[in-house]
Amino acid sequence: MKNIQSEETILWTRVLALTTLHGAISITWLVYNLYLPELLLQFGFSLALVQLVLIIENLLTAVVEPTAGTLSDQALKWWKNRFAVISGGVLAAAAVFVIIPLMAIFCPPTGFTRCLLPILLTL
Repeated sequence: MKNIQSEETILWTRVLALTTLHGAISITWLVYNLYLPELLLQFGFSLALVQLVLIIENLLTAVVEPTAGTLSDQALKWWKNRFAVISGGVLAAAAVFVIIPLMAIFCPPTGFTRCLLPILLTL
């Protein structure tokens, strides 16, 4: 009997790049979740609203992530490429991650800015 060995090549550079990206996203998400309550309290929101925003955000995450995965799978089926869905999500997330600190630094916590912050934080 012959011993059949399949030659599988592991692309270690890509594995390392994806691992590094996942680590960076995880650390960023951790810092974001730690800073979120402080930011909302700084803008004058009550602790109850801060907790509600955190709950809503996590519930939305439970719905948005599978939906984005489904859209990505459909894009792969239609266009043979997921790049449009992935790049759209990355651009939207990057824009929100830049806008939130800029609002906290340069915008006074009154009026429209104060109402917009919880919405941006749950996106």
